[in-house]
Amino acid sequence: MSTATDRPAAAEVLEESLYARIGALLGLKSAVHSEVDLIERLEKGLGVASVQSVRTRVGLTDAEAFELIAPRRTLNRRETSGQLLSREEADTTEREFRVRGPDTHAGAADGVRCARG
Repeated sequence: MSTATDRPAAAEVLEESLYARIGALLGLKSAVHSEVDLIERLEKGLGVASVQSVRTRVGLTDAEAFELIAPRRTLNRRETSGQLLSREEADTTEREFRVRGPDTHAGAADGVRCARG
């Protein structure tokens, strides 16, 4: 039997699984449990592979990725030298994923709609 106190717990589990899914789709190796975790990861920088993951999942063209996230030469240099994306590039990558993704937030199969403020 479900009670009113079960609803907040269920919402928290759903939110946590949603952020875990976002982290996985961005190619993050460690789990993301909340918006705070995601922000901390973005501040540290994402790997260049995240750009490819976002391009594939939301249908960004090369030209769009190079214009919105970082120029081709910059991404190639970062990939070759093993550098992470800058904070701004990581934030833009994640934002494009949220904005251009399917109708649901991060393509979540559970149908949770994006509600980013």
